[in-house]
Amino acid sequence: MLVHLFFIFCGFWLVQINHAKIATGIPENINLIISGVVSDPPAEGGKSHRIVIEADQYKIKKDWQSVKGKILLYLEKDSLIQIPEPGDKLVFITNLSRVKSPANPSEFDYRQYLYYRHIVQQGFIKKDHWKLVAKMQGNSLVTYANRVRNYLIDVFRKSGLVGDELAVAAALTIGYKDLLEQDIRSAYSSSGAMHILAVSGLHVGIIFVIFNFLLFFLEKFKNGKLIKACIIILLLWFYAFITGLSPAVLRAATMFTFVVIGKSLNRQVSIYNSMSGAALILLFYNPFYIADVGFQLSFIAVIGIVALQPGIYKLLYFKSWLPDKIWGLVAVSLAAQIATLPITLYHFHQFPNYFILTNIVAIPLATLILYMSVMLFVFSFWDSLLVITGKILIFLTWLQNSFLKWLEELPYAVTSGINITATQAIILSLMIVIVYHAIKARKLWLVNASLVFLIFFQSITVYENFNSYYQKKIIVYKFSKAVAINFIYGTKCAVLEDNVEGNSRVKQVITGGCTGLGIDDINWIPFNDSTKMLFSSENFFRKNSFMKIFNTRFVYADNSFIRSISSFSDTFETDYLYYNGNKFSDIKILIQKFSIKKKLIFNGQNQLFKEKVLELLKQKKLSLYDLNENEALVVDL
Repeated sequence: MLVHLFFIFCGFWLVQINHAKIATGIPENINLIISGVVSDPPAEGGKSHRIVIEADQYKIKKDWQSVKGKILLYLEKDSLIQIPEPGDKLVFITNLSRVKSPANPSEFDYRQYLYYRHIVQQGFIKKDHWKLVAKMQGNSLVTYANRVRNYLIDVFRKSGLVGDELAVAAALTIGYKDLLEQDIRSAYSSSGAMHILAVSGLHVGIIFVIFNFLLFFLEKFKNGKLIKACIIILLLWFYAFITGLSPAVLRAATMFTFVVIGKSLNRQVSIYNSMSGAALILLFYNPFYIADVGFQLSFIAVIGIVALQPGIYKLLYFKSWLPDKIWGLVAVSLAAQIATLPITLYHFHQFPNYFILTNIVAIPLATLILYMSVMLFVFSFWDSLLVITGKILIFLTWLQNSFLKWLEELPYAVTSGINITATQAIILSLMIVIVYHAIKARKLWLVNASLVFLIFFQSITVYENFNSYYQKKIIVYKFSKAVAINFIYGTKCAVLEDNVEGNSRVKQVITGGCTGLGIDDINWIPFNDSTKMLFSSENFFRKNSFMKIFNTRFVYADNSFIRSISSFSDTFETDYLYYNGNKFSDIKILIQKFSIKKKLIFNGQNQLFKEKVLELLKQKKLSLYDLNENEALVVDL
């Protein structure tokens, strides 16, 4: 009992230490000179490079103040300037701000994601507002590992890999995902093969097998087992550093470290003890890993494979070698999918229906790609062998990409729109555990217990569906370059939009929000299409920019709408008026032409314009909802 209490209090203490790391204390919303060391490999965006800086000082007035903490920076692109690398010390001018919370319903919480990585502040640096002052600072091992990774990417390019083949080989082998295009990400995601691109236990295991085989000769010497174990452990952790030290890689490297130590001491290593030890060490290092989806999936998948795979494998017996190996892969795939099902449904809201076919083909291909990549690096000094190996690698990656793209295009490749609550995910996990023990122990009462949990699961589903069926809402989304207003009626919705088509991120946010509300029918209506109605019901009305849902009136006013009504002598009544613009004269016209009963909505960027609007609305005793200052507006009708 005392040991358990000791570890619980250690957990509290470690969380407090990690909270203290986050508080940087750097002033915000003023231009400051800051110095710091690049801690992570840069990631390329559309118009900027995303880098993480470990700040050490900032200058306010004439004095330098010491500080500790990470900052996320967006560095403006410039083809003439070399991109900073980990270990580079920079001095730069920027205006820091807090990372904002998600603005729209069901949007990915990027603020929390960064918080778990000890980042709460961000800033933008213009291309001429920073300077490299020193190299090889900070953690030299991370710096060297990043340089090795860049060298290996250059080896891929030198061997002839380009496009999707280069992107997949780099992601699969060394965890570099910046080259992946959206279409290839979609193909791997829809087919259930994203775990192949995420360097994890599969990849670390293959690296372990390769070097365990190559170093077999050391066992013939005195203390050879110990020397071999030390070399393999060093190589595994160096590989982990090269791939970016993700939680999944850390878990795998820690587990295989225990396995190697056990083998060198002639001890039988328990996989459950190895996983527990790996989890404990990683959570001592960073307790926030417990909230990382990759960390959760990584451990649960291994537990599922170890616990369920032997039982599934014994269900069928094949005399021939090939069918037996295929069934072995199917058993592993089924075990991992069953174990991770609650988490994948909760976080990703979809299920890849052809996951068995994916793993039968993609895992052997991924293994071959890893083997050929290692050979490619070995032959990097020999041009003729490098080119030959590169051609084989190009063919293998092309074959894998083509297969997964074909699989994505098959009918019913993905069941999407699945929405379960956190409570349902926990209940589903308990059901899987109870059914597993019921089958293993052959206890009927455990089967009955699982049926009770199934009733709880279905009861929550019925309750959520009942709420979805009777919901009536208006959601005014907050986007910088798109306008979207969602009119929701039960399990259907009509999204009036402008500039949403072609913007995959905006569509993904809206679709995800609708899925969270139990909506399975989305009708996308461009603002300039005046022929489409919101819903085929007498409770809904739309004419151009005028809309009515039940008894709530809504008007969307852009520049063309204001020009059309400015000559009208009539006045109108509305509950909500959404103005999309930045002209004070337009606001005056709208207030003259409309009697606004509830709120004037706009996304004001100009501070002087906003102050004038606030003063005018104060005189008219009208309420303002500024999307620039607030989250998306959700109106329950």
